[in-house]
Amino acid sequence: MRTNNYLFKNKSVVLLIGVSQYEDKSIPNIPNVESNINQMKRIFVDTNLIGVNEKNLIVSFNENALNIKKHITDACNKANSSDYTLFVYFTGHGLMSTQDLNVYLAGSDTSEKYLKESGISIKYLKDTILNCYAGKKILVLDACHSGQIHKAMGDSYSLFKNFDGVHIVSSTSEDECAYYPKKHIGVPTYFTNALISRIKDGMNNSSTYLTLSEIVESIKDEFCDLGLPLPIQSIDNEVVDVPFVKNVYNTNVSIDFEQVDNIEVIDKQLSEIETEWNLTLAKNDAYSYFNFIQKFPKCRYSKMAELKLYETEENEKWVDAENQDTISAYLNYVKSYPNGKYIINARKRIVKLSKTYSKKSVFNTEKLYLFASIVTAGVFAFLYFFC
Repeated sequence: MRTNNYLFKNKSVVLLIGVSQYEDKSIPNIPNVESNINQMKRIFVDTNLIGVNEKNLIVSFNENALNIKKHITDACNKANSSDYTLFVYFTGHGLMSTQDLNVYLAGSDTSEKYLKESGISIKYLKDTILNCYAGKKILVLDACHSGQIHKAMGDSYSLFKNFDGVHIVSSTSEDECAYYPKKHIGVPTYFTNALISRIKDGMNNSSTYLTLSEIVESIKDEFCDLGLPLPIQSIDNEVVDVPFVKNVYNTNVSIDFEQVDNIEVIDKQLSEIETEWNLTLAKNDAYSYFNFIQKFPKCRYSKMAELKLYETEENEKWVDAENQDTISAYLNYVKSYPNGKYIINARKRIVKLSKTYSKKSVFNTEKLYLFASIVTAGVFAFLYFFC
């Protein structure tokens, strides 16, 4: 069986953990997590991408904290020698305790009130992963406040001499939240989606293979332009240079460049997409982004185009609200974008306009009362003098 399994070409254990539903009603569900897990699993078992043996792939979905901890322990015990690679991925809520300011990953039964007792602490995760005998250890966290893991790692690396490397990736810093497209519950969260797209579609550079490090740096560059939280990575030893996946830079379909005879056709497709994307960016309006997505629904720029489309539509809605400058226009914006970037300004204008209308109403009432008084006085005067 042909495989592009480079980082995992020897022994490997992969643990994918996702929690999308929570018993505690104060913790909101994240339906996009299910897509994260499903797509990550497909990528890891696909022999044209990574190609991990399914018997070495553990999936934990919507399980309680105790079972998640058991899976972490089992994965570490399975990767029990230096020729193993251990890959652990978590997607779900990361909650910061108001009592000890530590971050806890949430299982399905985690209680926000009893976070320390029912959550999975970053310290526990750090200690368990580092004490594993695997030669290479990779931990990817797509959760709010996940950046605390880098702080938690401390100088622990120095305790382990007989290993090839540790690579930690978090989707946010310690103080930031991770985001997901709430209106599109069938697609992955923003960070995981960017990770998946680079593995599936490749990157437009000269590299034959991609390392996880350069994938994360590419995501950081993209998210900087989009205003999304920037991922952080901590790397120790040689794992930074190990190829993670073959660089399959494709167009609308997955292309194996080694098996395609007419390279000129591929170059023409790539050139057409690049030209169209640059024109779309120059126009920077919702109509252009929509047309680009319709024309190239699966190219490497399609996800960015969707984000840009959402952003430009929101901007246009806000400009329209500002031009009308009415309570109904601002309420319409709030209804369409309850978590939008102009939401605070919209609410301020609604309050201010409400107060203005209230004052006008009082003023008009006073004028009406004065007019009625004058008319009444006039009637009495007429009756007095002429009757």
